[in-house]
Amino acid sequence: MRKDSGLWKALGCFGWVSALLGWAAAILLLRLIATPKKELPPPVPALVQSGIRGWYLHDLVFSPDGKLAYGAGDGAIDVFETESWLRIKNLVINDFGEWGVPELELSPGGKKIALIYNRKEQEKNPESFLLVYQFEPIALLLEKEIPYHAQFSHGLGWLDEDRLALLDPNGLIRVLKAGSGEAIYQNSEVCSNPSGLICNQKDHSLLLGCGQKLIAVDPEHANVRELLRLASPVRNLFLVQDGNFLAVIGQQELQVYALTDLRQVFQQGFEKEITDADYLPGQELLALGLASGWVKIVDLKTQKEIATHLLEGGPTDLIRLSPDGRWLVGSSKDYGGLSVWYLPALLRHQEAESIESLPIQFGATLQ
Repeated sequence: MRKDSGLWKALGCFGWVSALLGWAAAILLLRLIATPKKELPPPVPALVQSGIRGWYLHDLVFSPDGKLAYGAGDGAIDVFETESWLRIKNLVINDFGEWGVPELELSPGGKKIALIYNRKEQEKNPESFLLVYQFEPIALLLEKEIPYHAQFSHGLGWLDEDRLALLDPNGLIRVLKAGSGEAIYQNSEVCSNPSGLICNQKDHSLLLGCGQKLIAVDPEHANVRELLRLASPVRNLFLVQDGNFLAVIGQQELQVYALTDLRQVFQQGFEKEITDADYLPGQELLALGLASGWVKIVDLKTQKEIATHLLEGGPTDLIRLSPDGRWLVGSSKDYGGLSVWYLPALLRHQEAESIESLPIQFGATLQ
């Protein structure tokens, strides 16, 4: 065959193209080998042998360092070591009865825990008690009967290690000594339609959500003043950014106000009802659980939604962020389980379909 024939030229061109493709493939392979692998987040520890007594989680709080979690189901309060999420102890408190514990609050130093305990032995005579325990050694400091709370939450807080604030469903606000239950301050005319309470531990004042009103209370000087009137009822409140701003959770919106002049600095609406929320100081993250089952994480510094994730099993009835920034915990009453996410992984892989997580059933056998 003549070398100047069309076939020979075609074969030559094919050879050059094959060589170029070969070199390109080799260069790509070398680049893939030389490129360091992206570090994957550590998986969430197995939770198979952990569980919360009862069918679902009423409330969960973390120790100040995030190393312990206290979870209340329908039967008792279990204490978990969050590195492994294994139960390490159980706070033996009387039979919680049908409704269990709707709210837990750990004192600022982590030395005491206060809880609302509902006992419903008879349909016509439900009872609620405020219990306060100290740790090391565990001892009951206070058991005080209070108006029946049902599933009312966000009505309990600590002003300091020795004083508690309690907002009951009837609108009575009280400040009590944690050891004796003695009322230091009480007022039944401040708040109608109560929906939330936060304690400002800097000046020992209280902020109350009362329907569509925000009320500030100074217990030491018996001062009460209305801060704001909102378009929709308040669901929850958080002091954010070193206590200089107030995040107000409504039915389907988040609003942030500067406390100095009560100027609104941020607002965001959501497509479904907000069922619960939690705040992570320092990182200035706000996690919002929605009735649709979605969890939204908003960065208050940038005022942007930075991550979303779907909680399996129904509405997100409880959402918690650990103070050390490691864990996000979600629970749904419909699902009857608890899901734990490694928060840095959730933030880095916000577009992923599934984040490392492992749901557990509260009735799981503890071994």
